[in-house]
Amino acid sequence: MCKHLLCVLTVVLLLPLSGCVVEEPSELEGDWYFVEDLVLDFKRDGVIMGYVDDDEREGRWFVDDDGLLNVEWDDDSEAFASVQFEVNGTWLFIYDSADDACGVLSRTSIDSSVWYDELEALPYPSFCPSEDEA
Repeated sequence: MCKHLLCVLTVVLLLPLSGCVVEEPSELEGDWYFVEDLVLDFKRDGVIMGYVDDDEREGRWFVDDDGLLNVEWDDDSEAFASVQFEVNGTWLFIYDSADDACGVLSRTSIDSSVWYDELEALPYPSFCPSEDEA
Protein backbone atom coordinates (compact mmCIF):
# COMPACT_ATOMS: atom_id res chain seq x y z
CA MET A 1 0.00 0.00 0.00
CA CYS A 2 2.79 2.40 0.90
CA LYS A 3 4.56 1.70 -2.43
CA HIS A 4 1.40 2.51 -4.39
CA LEU A 5 0.87 5.70 -2.42
CA LEU A 6 4.47 6.73 -3.10
CA CYS A 7 4.04 6.10 -6.85
CA VAL A 8 0.80 8.07 -6.99
CA LEU A 9 2.33 10.92 -5.01
CA THR A 10 5.36 10.99 -7.34
CA VAL A 11 3.12 11.17 -10.43
CA VAL A 12 0.99 13.91 -8.87
CA LEU A 13 4.07 15.98 -8.03
CA LEU A 14 5.81 15.51 -11.40
CA LEU A 15 2.77 15.93 -13.65
CA PRO A 16 2.70 19.75 -13.42
CA LEU A 17 6.39 19.86 -14.36
CA SER A 18 5.85 17.87 -17.56
CA GLY A 19 4.68 21.02 -19.31
CA CYS A 20 8.01 22.69 -18.56
CA VAL A 21 9.92 20.28 -20.77
CA VAL A 22 9.26 22.08 -24.03
CA GLU A 23 11.88 22.68 -26.65
CA GLU A 24 12.81 26.33 -27.02
CA PRO A 25 11.81 27.80 -30.37
CA SER A 26 14.70 28.37 -32.74
CA GLU A 27 15.66 31.93 -33.53
CA LEU A 28 15.33 30.93 -37.19
CA GLU A 29 11.62 30.13 -36.97
CA GLY A 30 9.32 32.36 -38.95
CA ASP A 31 9.31 34.40 -42.14
CA TRP A 32 12.44 35.95 -43.71
CA TYR A 33 12.38 38.59 -46.43
CA PHE A 34 14.76 39.88 -49.07
CA VAL A 35 13.70 43.49 -49.60
CA GLU A 36 9.90 43.21 -49.91
CA ASP A 37 9.74 39.56 -50.95
CA LEU A 38 9.14 36.65 -48.61
CA VAL A 39 11.87 34.13 -49.50
CA LEU A 40 12.10 31.67 -46.57
CA ASP A 41 9.76 30.40 -43.89
CA PHE A 42 11.30 28.19 -41.20
CA LYS A 43 8.64 26.10 -39.46
CA ARG A 44 9.04 24.71 -35.93
CA ASP A 45 8.55 21.13 -37.14
CA GLY A 46 11.68 21.26 -39.33
CA VAL A 47 9.92 22.19 -42.57
CA ILE A 48 11.29 25.06 -44.63
CA MET A 49 9.37 26.81 -47.37
CA GLY A 50 11.22 28.70 -50.07
CA TYR A 51 9.64 31.27 -52.38
CA VAL A 52 11.57 32.44 -55.44
CA ASP A 53 10.25 33.71 -58.78
CA ASP A 54 6.65 32.63 -58.04
CA ASP A 55 7.88 29.09 -57.28
CA GLU A 56 7.25 27.46 -53.93
CA ARG A 57 9.67 24.83 -52.62
CA GLU A 58 9.45 22.69 -49.53
CA GLY A 59 12.28 21.07 -47.68
CA ARG A 60 13.68 20.14 -44.30
CA TRP A 61 15.99 22.11 -42.02
CA PHE A 62 17.90 21.60 -38.79
CA VAL A 63 20.83 23.08 -36.93
CA ASP A 64 23.54 20.48 -36.30
CA ASP A 65 25.86 20.07 -33.31
CA ASP A 66 28.43 22.35 -34.96
CA GLY A 67 25.87 25.17 -35.19
CA LEU A 68 25.52 24.90 -38.99
CA LEU A 69 22.17 25.32 -40.70
CA ASN A 70 21.40 22.28 -42.85
CA VAL A 71 18.75 22.45 -45.58
CA GLU A 72 17.60 19.80 -48.04
CA TRP A 73 14.92 20.58 -50.60
CA ASP A 74 12.32 17.85 -51.22
CA ASP A 75 12.25 18.37 -54.99
CA ASP A 76 16.04 18.01 -55.37
CA SER A 77 17.92 15.63 -53.06
CA GLU A 78 21.20 16.92 -54.56
CA ALA A 79 20.41 20.42 -53.27
CA PHE A 80 21.70 19.94 -49.74
CA ALA A 81 23.37 22.88 -48.05
CA SER A 82 25.23 23.18 -44.77
CA VAL A 83 25.89 26.85 -44.07
CA GLN A 84 27.01 29.18 -41.31
CA PHE A 85 24.34 31.52 -40.03
CA GLU A 86 23.73 34.16 -37.43
CA VAL A 87 20.57 35.90 -36.31
CA ASN A 88 21.24 39.42 -35.13
CA GLY A 89 18.01 41.02 -33.95
CA THR A 90 15.73 41.08 -36.98
CA TRP A 91 18.48 40.16 -39.45
CA LEU A 92 19.61 36.74 -40.67
CA PHE A 93 23.09 36.31 -42.15
CA ILE A 94 23.78 33.14 -44.13
CA TYR A 95 27.25 32.30 -45.42
CA ASP A 96 27.71 29.58 -48.02
CA SER A 97 31.42 28.85 -48.48
CA ALA A 98 30.70 27.20 -51.86
CA ASP A 99 29.53 30.58 -53.21
CA ASP A 100 31.81 32.63 -50.94
CA ALA A 101 28.86 34.94 -50.39
CA CYS A 102 26.94 36.19 -47.39
CA GLY A 103 23.19 36.52 -47.84
CA VAL A 104 21.17 38.84 -45.64
CA LEU A 105 17.47 38.52 -44.89
CA SER A 106 15.12 40.50 -42.67
CA ARG A 107 12.23 39.42 -40.44
CA THR A 108 10.17 42.21 -41.96
CA SER A 109 9.51 43.38 -45.47
CA ILE A 110 11.54 46.54 -46.17
CA ASP A 111 10.90 48.97 -48.98
CA SER A 112 13.53 48.74 -51.71
CA SER A 113 14.28 52.46 -51.41
CA VAL A 114 15.80 51.90 -47.93
CA TRP A 115 16.92 48.25 -48.07
CA TYR A 116 20.53 48.89 -49.13
CA ASP A 117 20.92 51.80 -46.70
CA GLU A 118 19.84 49.43 -43.93
CA LEU A 119 22.37 46.81 -45.09
CA GLU A 120 25.22 49.31 -45.11
CA ALA A 121 24.53 50.21 -41.48
CA LEU A 122 24.57 46.58 -40.27
CA PRO A 123 27.46 45.01 -38.38
CA TYR A 124 28.26 41.84 -40.32
CA PRO A 125 29.38 38.64 -38.61
CA SER A 126 33.04 37.67 -38.87
CA PHE A 127 32.27 34.74 -41.18
CA CYS A 128 30.94 37.08 -43.89
CA PRO A 129 33.66 38.16 -46.33
CA SER A 130 34.17 41.89 -46.41
CA GLU A 131 33.60 43.83 -49.63
CA ASP A 132 37.38 44.35 -49.82
CA GLU A 133 37.92 40.57 -49.99
CA ALA A 134 35.08 39.82 -52.41
